[in-house]
Amino acid sequence: IFILIQNLEGMFYAPRIVGKSVGLHPMTVIVSIFVWGLLIGGLLGPILAVPLTATIKVLLTRYVWGPSVRERARDQVASVPVVRAAEQA
Repeated sequence: IFILIQNLEGMFYAPRIVGKSVGLHPMTVIVSIFVWGLLIGGLLGPILAVPLTATIKVLLTRYVWGPSVRERARDQVASVPVVRAAEQA
């Protein structure tokens, strides 16, 4: 019974808790542990997997996906007409 509970915790609960605290989906946590384990190898890969993946997510969000979202928001704000108090009177 202990082995079953330990496996369930390692497969389901731990990725969910780590993912919520870092801001990653639990499946992303699991896949990142496997991928970084293969790329770096040894015990160091799985230990650094979540911080490296979170860093990559932040960099992509800020510099790759972020500017286009900010430009669209700026265009939407610029297209809204502004009514001034002097023009209303």
